[in-house]
Amino acid sequence: SSAPLAFSASASALSARLRLAAPAASCAATTRRRRPVVVRAKIREIFMPALSSTMTEGKIVSWAAAEGDRVAKGDAVVVVESDKADMDVETFYDGIVAVVLVPAGESAPVGAPIALLAESEEDVALAVAQAQALSSGQPQQEAPALSDAAASPPPPAAPVAAAPAPVAAGTKGVATPQAKKLAKQHRVDLAKLASSQNQRWLLLLLLLRLSLQLRQ
Repeated sequence: SSAPLAFSASASALSARLRLAAPAASCAATTRRRRPVVVRAKIREIFMPALSSTMTEGKIVSWAAAEGDRVAKGDAVVVVESDKADMDVETFYDGIVAVVLVPAGESAPVGAPIALLAESEEDVALAVAQAQALSSGQPQQEAPALSDAAASPPPPAAPVAAAPAPVAAGTKGVATPQAKKLAKQHRVDLAKLASSQNQRWLLLLLLLRLSLQLRQ
């Protein structure tokens, strides 16, 4: 009677192992099916080659391929003058000469980009944008001269004349001699009151206040 139970237990354990192994096998298969994503370079740079061991820079004699020409691997695209002789420089890739960075007659150091090669016609615009980025990243040889108006600082603004202080209105016709006398006794500045708004009301109130104080 114990044998069937043992067989049943071993069968259950085997089934459990299979269930655990199935996801692992699935993951392994998924991992095997995944392939690394390869991003193909669409823009390639043609560099100034070192044509001799002592060469530090080269001069572009002429371009065998102009901008917009399609070239194949092994085609001579430019003639470079080194310190020894003029030599043809071949391209290592197929593509379209999108931008010539160093025109004929100019020099460039060894390893510097002299042209951009686009993989397809759709990538030419991208190469042009990359060429603009390269040119903007280089220091400017000559800064544009500033105009006289921009170079000289603006003249200092003329000081604004302070507005003249308002002349205190006289108390003639406003304060009576009695009011002046009372104001003097109580140390009241009638000139300040006369220069303020509603001066007549203020003087009347002052006189009324003084008269009330005198009656007390």
